[in-house]
Amino acid sequence: MGIGMATDLLEAARLFRQGCDGGSALGCSNLGLLYAKDIGKDPKEAAQLFRQGCDGGSALGCTGLGLLLVEGRGVDRNPKEAARLFRQGCDAGSADGCTGLGLLYEEGIDIDPDAKEAARLDRQSCDSGNAGGCPNFSFLFDEGIGTEPDPQEAARLYRQGCDGGDAFGCIHLGVLHEEGIGMDPDPDPKEAARLYRQGCEMGHQDACGWADDLEGEN
Repeated sequence: MGIGMATDLLEAARLFRQGCDGGSALGCSNLGLLYAKDIGKDPKEAAQLFRQGCDGGSALGCTGLGLLLVEGRGVDRNPKEAARLFRQGCDAGSADGCTGLGLLYEEGIDIDPDAKEAARLDRQSCDSGNAGGCPNFSFLFDEGIGTEPDPQEAARLYRQGCDGGDAFGCIHLGVLHEEGIGMDPDPDPKEAARLYRQGCEMGHQDACGWADDLEGEN
């Protein structure tokens, strides 16, 4: 982390702390986000701040605490409580809360699996502008989970996620192009390689090798 970035984070933390101490639930939640990801990566402090934000009505706080509860970071692992908090965050407008709850329903993590509810929540997240929710939703269309298989709609949603900066959206769209599913009947390895490379540049290491393989063949 560069000196300038570190200084900016510390200043942001100071301002969020000031807001939190003044009763701002969003200030507490944003400070929790910094502790979870940037400042010393202190999940226990992050959990306390997320809970304070959530109790004050911040959707971000509820969703952030839910993520920590699923992972068991800074708190005891508790997917059932995470589901409740994701629901609270989702109902309050957090697209990430909808995505998190959809994943729990899709995988049946400490709750009864419900593919249709997972699809509904992922659509809600995607429609709210969360790039990460679109590949989740498109995967359900791709596999026909909780909805009728629709490779063309899956491709459209993968594209939406990819264009929004989600590596998995690019990678899944690359697979469809490589196999010629949901678009032109003929596979398009060059477009697949381009999309894998895009996923690679977003940090997905496996995609780098897939791009190398296809680029070597063409």
